[in-house]
Amino acid sequence: MIKRIKVKNFKALKLAELEFSHLNLFAGLNGMGKSSFLQVLLLLRQSYLQNLLLHLNVSLMVKVNTPDLKRKACVIHFTYQMTNSK
Repeated sequence: MIKRIKVKNFKALKLAELEFSHLNLFAGLNGMGKSSFLQVLLLLRQSYLQNLLLHLNVSLMVKVNTPDLKRKACVIHFTYQMTNSK
């Protein structure tokens, strides 16, 4: 289970850090980063399924294009705990 995610410079998220529990709710006004944060979770899932995440504390560095056509470094750092699936 993902315990914590810190995101910097990803779409609407300039700097965001969240701790997770078993049930989480994303709520907020338009343009606040809810969809961007869900895209971060999808990126992590895709990286996990491709066996790109091998350590318990991992940072991903991604280059993203911004609307003003400048490239910014996006950093996603997360901590997760392995649990036994039954």
